[in-house]
Amino acid sequence: MTNSKLARSGWVIAACCAVCAAFGSAARADDAALFDKLYNTYSPSIVTIKFVLKVKSSMGEQENESETTGAMIDAKGLVICSNSQIGGFSAAVKKMLARRGGDVSATPTDIKVLVGDDAEGVEGKVVARDSDLDLAWVQIKTPPSKPYAFIDFGKSTNVRPGDRIFSVRRLDKYYDRSIVISEGWIAGATKKPRDMFAPGGTIANAVGLPVYMGGGEPIGVIITQMAEDDEDMRNMQRTTGAFVLPAGEVMKATQRARESAASGKSDDSDDADADSKDKKDDKKASGKDGDDDSKKPGDKKAADKPADEKKSGAKKAD
Repeated sequence: MTNSKLARSGWVIAACCAVCAAFGSAARADDAALFDKLYNTYSPSIVTIKFVLKVKSSMGEQENESETTGAMIDAKGLVICSNSQIGGFSAAVKKMLARRGGDVSATPTDIKVLVGDDAEGVEGKVVARDSDLDLAWVQIKTPPSKPYAFIDFGKSTNVRPGDRIFSVRRLDKYYDRSIVISEGWIAGATKKPRDMFAPGGTIANAVGLPVYMGGGEPIGVIITQMAEDDEDMRNMQRTTGAFVLPAGEVMKATQRARESAASGKSDDSDDADADSKDKKDDKKASGKDGDDDSKKPGDKKAADKPADEKKSGAKKAD
């Protein structure tokens, strides 16, 4: 090959490298802009929930300080989070405990919601749970002086396998509860036990938190699902996983949670918060029954219905 041909080949290679570098720089700039958008838009809505978990079992009682991350979903202080990370048991775990004769309850008390850089927090209360969907709702007790920044699931969009998705979450206290952004993709979809998306990447760590498209639209919440069938429970490790519950289903579940909380219906003790349990104890001490709702004639049929036949839905926490 002559020197002139070598020179031309060198120029071609250099030009290709320059084009690739330009595309790489542009892609990195686009990613940086996207991360900035997600951080600035959604980090104010991502909160820390601190609580003391009281666990009662046949072995005795114990208390442990804990915290998890949640997302503000309305301007008045309603927070959504993972049920299992705030003391709730899934239907599969309840079934397993009952089979082993275990009498275990876990009650979150002294709940504080930390918004933004607030290290002290404001008082909160578990108002509803949905053990089938692994979701819980915490309401801040004191109305805010100004509306909270919140995530609007009504601005969702359609997704399909292969789409890039993101989550915004907080690390724990040891890491100063810093905001981090995780990236993944829609790896597939399920129809059983319900319509959900299977996520790929590291985004499955953001349990109980919203998931967003590249344009910033929230598409759902990461939930944990665990098989309840006897055969599947023997393969629990294989049949337990994190999935994206679509935004429409999150909105329906939240509406059920609001209605259940407003109705004042009673609930199982392991889905109860300390405030309501204390009120029941006071009623019993004064000679009143704390479970009057369950004795109403109109509720008897539902109360007698086996738990595994009830519809999935959020319930008010006592």
